[in-house]
Amino acid sequence: ANGRKKGGVKVHVGMWLRENVASMVTITPAAANDRSFMPEFRNVEKGTILVFDKAYLHYKLFIHWTLNQVSFVTRLHNRSVVTLLSKKQVSRVDNQLGVLDDDIVELGHQDSQDKVLCRRIRFYDKDKGIILRFISNNMELSPYQIAQIYKQRWQIEMLFKRLKQNLKLTDFLGDS
Repeated sequence: ANGRKKGGVKVHVGMWLRENVASMVTITPAAANDRSFMPEFRNVEKGTILVFDKAYLHYKLFIHWTLNQVSFVTRLHNRSVVTLLSKKQVSRVDNQLGVLDDDIVELGHQDSQDKVLCRRIRFYDKDKGIILRFISNNMELSPYQIAQIYKQRWQIEMLFKRLKQNLKLTDFLGDS
């Protein structure tokens, strides 16, 4: 009522993009931190690429995935502590597709043991006219491929749209 408390619940959904259906659903109180859902994906299959929103920030899990050959792609959180290690050359083709920078960075505070080695990619989205910053531990894919993988994350929004249209919910508030 006063804007300070969040009522209701949060629905965290894991989805296989190939099937375009939810494979895991967890409901938490609306005020729960998003990263409380992250351990659900601790033991995914080697070679999996996880794509998630920037609110799901969990450095220890990022390190675990890297050690177990699981890739992740997400947007860089504004409060992330980033140390630039080196800059990679962006190909002319990737640059024409919108890739501005492809850097090797370390995430984490200087005195922390939980530092994550990853790529930071700056991408200009021509459709929306905005610059997006992605991070990924995948060093093999092109920076444009990583940007396109993140774009697929929006399929989850289509799932929520179908739920809202097809379920008879008296109240449904989405603030993604």
